[in-house]
Amino acid sequence: MNILLINDWIDVSATGSANSVMKTKKILEKEGHNVFLLSGEKNKPTIFSFFGAWFSARNYFRTKKIIRKNNIDIVHINNCARFISPSPILAAKKMSKKVVMTFHNTYYYCPKGWAVDKNYKECKKGCSAFCLFNDCPSQKESAISFFYHFIKWVKISFHRYFIKKYVDHFICPSKKLKRNIQRTFQFPENKVSYLANFIEVKNYYQIKFSKIQNNQFLFVGRISKEKGVDVAVKAIDLLIKKEGLKNIKLKIIGSGKEKNRIEKLVKKMDLKNNVKFLVRINNDKIDKYY
Repeated sequence: MNILLINDWIDVSATGSANSVMKTKKILEKEGHNVFLLSGEKNKPTIFSFFGAWFSARNYFRTKKIIRKNNIDIVHINNCARFISPSPILAAKKMSKKVVMTFHNTYYYCPKGWAVDKNYKECKKGCSAFCLFNDCPSQKESAISFFYHFIKWVKISFHRYFIKKYVDHFICPSKKLKRNIQRTFQFPENKVSYLANFIEVKNYYQIKFSKIQNNQFLFVGRISKEKGVDVAVKAIDLLIKKEGLKNIKLKIIGSGKEKNRIEKLVKKMDLKNNVKFLVRINNDKIDKYY
């Protein structure tokens, strides 16, 4: 079978979805399938890239060319909101191909991105115009946040039209996301599948449980507000002061625009001996930290 995998980008050091796509490619090829890739280009934002993220004529024709040249059977869309747009979905359906889509996050469920209400409880309302007026947490909290969220809500609504109309089946990596996607899109049970993210088990790699130290914690990922790294730091402080666990350690692997703020928080709480920041580690070397 010939399969086309599509994602905003395929730099595995940049996003979890890219890592998932590349590992999926490896497994599919091992099973004897022919796998092709289509990704966006991470250029500096321009007026063309802004509108291209809504609907990209270039990616529409790129998709049709790959399908025609390689006789593609299935088109598998992953993240497409930043660069690719839903244009490959329309291209695939125009050529009568099956389209599958994996939701890697809550982007198409929550315009503000976090899918929680003002009390940080799970939001069960989903995507609607009311999202613009609710005072729930978001990545953008400033004087222009309403305008930003309005544009984003319009864009998401536009994308959702193509997704709902032209995608044949959906995959969600968590049961909660599956439930929320079904609710907000009003999909029947057989339209959405739960398929958890996976890891590659290496035959030569064995965990030596005797060497595991129970005073260590690890965070790996993008250091941004929605990840809640500050919560982990405050938890370490709490365990030290309330529980007397003086030797407790937290290692943070990653980078992001919140890193400076977290470093200042660590310094303010005098946790420099307990919280350590490490540079980004390549995926093939990160096993030992886990």
